[in-house]
Amino acid sequence: MSQTQGRRIGQGLSGSNQLNHQSGRGVVKRVNKEAATMTLPNPVEVPDPNIDDPVLPEPVPEQEPPPSTPPPNQTPIVDPPANAPPVTV
Repeated sequence: MSQTQGRRIGQGLSGSNQLNHQSGRGVVKRVNKEAATMTLPNPVEVPDPNIDDPVLPEPVPEQEPPPSTPPPNQTPIVDPPANAPPVTV
């Protein structure tokens, strides 16, 4: 797209702005003004008091993890005895 076409398209949109009823340049100026009033001043930089001698938390002593639940009582699976009654499901 050439610059002439881009200007024609941009001018057509800014000239017929239905919502704002102002030219595109007026809107840009107002936005910049609002943005300028909302900027905060730079805070005074205070050096970190702990930068040379940082306060670190105490290291956690190495220890065994707490015991988990005991393993279930596992009995080996074997064939039932020959004299066992049949299982009904």
